[in-house]
Amino acid sequence: GGGSGARSYGSSGGGAGGLLHNVGGTKVTLTGGVAYVPTVGAGGAAVSSSDTNGNNGTDGTFTGSGLTTMTATVGGGGQASGGTDAGLAGGSGGGGDYISGYGGTGTQGDSGGLTGYGNNGGRASKSNNTDSGGGGGGAGGMGGYPTLSNAQSHAGAGETGQESSQSLAGHGGIGLQVDIDGNNYYWAGGGGSGAGTTGASTPGGTGGYGGGGGGGQSHTSGGAGGGNALNAGGAGNTSSVGGAGGANTGGGGGATGSNAGTSGAGGSGIIVLRRLTSAAVGGGNLTL
Repeated sequence: GGGSGARSYGSSGGGAGGLLHNVGGTKVTLTGGVAYVPTVGAGGAAVSSSDTNGNNGTDGTFTGSGLTTMTATVGGGGQASGGTDAGLAGGSGGGGDYISGYGGTGTQGDSGGLTGYGNNGGRASKSNNTDSGGGGGGAGGMGGYPTLSNAQSHAGAGETGQESSQSLAGHGGIGLQVDIDGNNYYWAGGGGSGAGTTGASTPGGTGGYGGGGGGGQSHTSGGAGGGNALNAGGAGNTSSVGGAGGANTGGGGGATGSNAGTSGAGGSGIIVLRRLTSAAVGGGNLTL
């Protein structure tokens, strides 16, 4: 499940939930007569209180007797300007706010024989006139960061993330394209940050491909939600409301554009089991 965006001036987008897959990799065999338990991760709840960090999502798991549990880690919530730490860590980390600035760490690793994907949230920037947070990380790339004229940047150690093309808001990190269902969708895009608080002339940050929510804005227009997904992320709007992550994508939620409105909730996760329909099922076992 994706993390939700934060609510404050210069707030940041939520990180996407961690992504696991084995498409094109080593198969997993499920044994006949064994009960397996899938638990879909929930998205982090939206926030509507002043200077409040976004909420983490919840883990998604798949487990059963004889099977090493597969765990897709929660998406990290975005950071608010009232916070004292970096964006929250998670499968993909939440973006940083303009005071502390550092993006949250992406922690998703391989799990249960599947390959894991997650990235850091984007850093923030601060100038005399405009304060903007970073975008949440996505399964395919780090959260974007804003560039502001005469800005003080908060680059974390080793950060090599992509600068957002719009100068006043951080875009959500791109999700990962996995063709597990024949549609070649992106999954687990990061949430966009809110745009700058004063003098802002560009939209909030866009959600990353794969269901990331767009950031809110109080001046011009909200950021678009991330598409190319099972369900697109919601767009932010000029009432400082962040867009929600797309349902069943693990997308991160968008931040508010000011210390008003409501942030976008994180998108719920999904579990997909796939097998060749022509494959023989022997001895009650199923290879996925």
